[in-house]
Amino acid sequence: MTRTVPTAPSDSAALVAALVSALLALGVVTAPAAHAARANREVSIAGKEPKDNRFVVVGRVSPVPGRSINVRIQVMDCKRDLRCSSGWRLFGKARTNDKGRYRMKVRGPKDGYNRVYYRAHVVRTPKWQADVSREIYIHRVS
Repeated sequence: MTRTVPTAPSDSAALVAALVSALLALGVVTAPAAHAARANREVSIAGKEPKDNRFVVVGRVSPVPGRSINVRIQVMDCKRDLRCSSGWRLFGKARTNDKGRYRMKVRGPKDGYNRVYYRAHVVRTPKWQADVSREIYIHRVS
């Protein structure tokens, strides 16, 4: 009758740990946290002036979210044309429709300011990354 001697549990655990770390380093196996990557969305923005001195920001979130989501419209006021020293702040929230489009009435530059910049921001969710549109501006012409 032959008897087998089991290996020590610490030796096998060390071997498994070394094997897993080597596979992770080579990219053969991925860690569970890295497996759930968030997808990107595209947020567009455009400005319109339907009437004199009335301004509207319109845009679209794609791919279409399938349900209504909040789009944060951010604003930044500038006294000079370039080198704006103030930061972005929330102007308001717009909701998308079933086609992923949004629309919001905005204001022109304040007194003493030359430009006002706008951009759209969509927050991060478990499925999607946070995304920001390009910026547009309204310029005072007086």
